[in-house]
Amino acid sequence: TDANKIDLTTHLDLGQKALGDKRTQFSLAVMHSQVATNYKKKELIENKKMFSPILNADIEVPMMGSMIVLETDTNTVDTSVEGFPVYHTYMFGRGVFLTCPKQVHRAYGTKYDDEEKGGVEKLYTKQAKVIHPNGFSIKIDNIAEESPTRAELANPANWELKFNHKNIAIAEIISNG
Repeated sequence: TDANKIDLTTHLDLGQKALGDKRTQFSLAVMHSQVATNYKKKELIENKKMFSPILNADIEVPMMGSMIVLETDTNTVDTSVEGFPVYHTYMFGRGVFLTCPKQVHRAYGTKYDDEEKGGVEKLYTKQAKVIHPNGFSIKIDNIAEESPTRAELANPANWELKFNHKNIAIAEIISNG
């Protein structure tokens, strides 16, 4: 419905509700192209030129206030009810995701290839990292195997809040566009 569509202040109101006076910590907005289009129609998204030292060139970056906008149609819309799409827009701040190494079975291995260049000993290495939201801890007793499955990661009951919620710059807007 129109009452559930984004408006000029939706992202500001959500930022305030999520973080209070720390709402300016949000630096990335991930949204569906329909939501981005609606924000562009309201002239809230503009392309800003930035210099990329990696590319050694100016690039244009879509911005909504101080947030970089990442537009993707992947995992940002629920179309389970025909004719009634539900859009998910995510706002993140710096440092909300942490990584840590994960154990892998046989991290190093060698294999001799008789056919390549008269015989070559090849060294294989594997590594894995876990990305997790900063401020939350997974309840390890709820995990069946050594590593959690996608279903276990998606289950809110398997997570525990470790910080004050106003210190975790993660928020979601659920709208009809």
